[in-house]
Amino acid sequence: DNFDDDSTTWKGGASLRSDLRDDALDESYDPDVEQVDDEAARADAEMQEELREAILRMGDELAAHEIWFVALGASALDHAGMREFLEEFRTKVRGSFVINLDCVGAGNLTMITREGPHAKRRSDRRLGRLLTRVADDLHISLDHIDYVWDDTDATAAVNKAMRTTTIMGISNDYLPALSHTPDDIPENVEASQVVDVTHLVTELIRRS
Repeated sequence: DNFDDDSTTWKGGASLRSDLRDDALDESYDPDVEQVDDEAARADAEMQEELREAILRMGDELAAHEIWFVALGASALDHAGMREFLEEFRTKVRGSFVINLDCVGAGNLTMITREGPHAKRRSDRRLGRLLTRVADDLHISLDHIDYVWDDTDATAAVNKAMRTTTIMGISNDYLPALSHTPDDIPENVEASQVVDVTHLVTELIRRS
């Protein structure tokens, strides 16, 4: 008796089930959370596009170089990924520049001049000088430290006298920035710094 003839207009009494469902949906809806999610998605898309454009800008200028992009695994297992890579491709990479990029999306960009607690050799001096000049020319801040309290994925290559260096984002306590911390999430990656590293390495390849 609480509805008119078309059974759609409520005149009092118990609520329609559809109304209850709508109320439940309204209570669970949080516009602030949706806005944060949208902003994070846009930031991630913008970062991906900037990286894509930076790589595409390499173009024909680098056609004379053979460039390998290598994603290494098992870093926590005595850098087994790098050791396996060097073992399998040691003849092909002989004479190459090996540039190890680590945590470059955060912290202070730093070139490692000596790495590993049992360091036998320094990182390649010529490569280091060239990187420093390129960074100065591009107005990119690049610090230098001896990282002798830990290895990186490039330590094995350094100790084999390969022309190697590591560019790492270093935190204020001289550790890889954000690595193995709760803050190591996409939202905390500085896309502009990643692009700077792309420009730095690209220009290094052009000049080498």
